[in-house]
Amino acid sequence: GADLLGSTLLVLAIFLATPAILGLHRPEHRRATLGLGALLAAQVVLFAVVRRGESTHHDPLQVAALATLALWAWPLPRYLARFAWPAGARAWLVAFLGWGGALVASGLGSFLPGVLENVKFTNVLVGHAHIAMAGMASSFGALLLLVLGQGGAAAHALSARVPFVAWHAGTVVHVAAVTAVGALEAADPGVLFRPEPTVTALYLARAIAGLAMFAAAATWLRRAATGLA
Repeated sequence: GADLLGSTLLVLAIFLATPAILGLHRPEHRRATLGLGALLAAQVVLFAVVRRGESTHHDPLQVAALATLALWAWPLPRYLARFAWPAGARAWLVAFLGWGGALVASGLGSFLPGVLENVKFTNVLVGHAHIAMAGMASSFGALLLLVLGQGGAAAHALSARVPFVAWHAGTVVHVAAVTAVGALEAADPGVLFRPEPTVTALYLARAIAGLAMFAAAATWLRRAATGLA
């Protein structure tokens, strides 16, 4: 729990610094920045205190330390929303925050005693990883491209609404499908080693979702190429 907290705090520090690095910082944001900096510092101290010796997810202190990440659910979105994001970036900012919240919630839920033992080596963690990468990280990358490439090919591509919806809807279906497969695995570890219509249907849903995401990516590349022409 402490190690997960520590690595997440490093990522949060990047998110807090990103608007200023991108040149979106404003003087009136100083108070909010100081407040979130104080919260981050307090959690770093907590990390240093709880990261001692060997421990497991059955230690209430480890669970409680990781649960403190939920404290960011309210102040981080408000902080990021105050900045002057360029046209087209707001949707990606909302997506980034939504996937980030889902990542924290799923991470905390899967870390609980009695849960982690059952889902650790199943498709549940595959779904969790896709929340992190296809969901949150891709949205963060799109934000960077939209700010750094204002008026350019990347901004032209990523501002399109249909591929945006296709990408995120596909990610939702993909995550839901593999998480459902993981739940079946947790209940019956042999379910993937025999013909099972439910698993086949879920994998088919995942494949369709993947095609939607592929189509979105292809559209972005086409629009970017058109914008460069």
